[in-house]
Amino acid sequence: MDVRQRHMETAGRIDILARTGIILLLPLGLHMGYLWGAQPLGIDWLVLMWVLFAGWLASCLSASYLRDTDIGLRLTKIDEAIRLVIIAVLMLASVSSLLWYSPFGQAKWYSAKVFVYSLTHVIGLNHCVSELDADTNDSILRCD
Repeated sequence: MDVRQRHMETAGRIDILARTGIILLLPLGLHMGYLWGAQPLGIDWLVLMWVLFAGWLASCLSASYLRDTDIGLRLTKIDEAIRLVIIAVLMLASVSSLLWYSPFGQAKWYSAKVFVYSLTHVIGLNHCVSELDADTNDSILRCD
């Protein structure tokens, strides 16, 4: 194993900690908003959100564990698609709450937190693709 590949593997193992942390912030932040009255979607939404979060986290961890396989690449693409949807929904919700009064009412502080959280996902989008070399069956990381 060459040095570059070893470093990329180490970086991937370190990166999963940050990915796990940023994913955890979503359900914790929405739960906090519910407890403080800033998130009006109710307890049913919270239960659904925690279930969806568990699936997303399992997908992200599986993608990291299986990163050098076709399944791992597919799970990574699913993870990025989920992030894109979350970015769009949270930015729309936070901006509409900052400009008007919905969906977070007059809790401007909460809307600002949601907006900053969505920006952290934009920063964290991964533009690297891992491919298997057909001749050597080695993993090649290509970043755009």
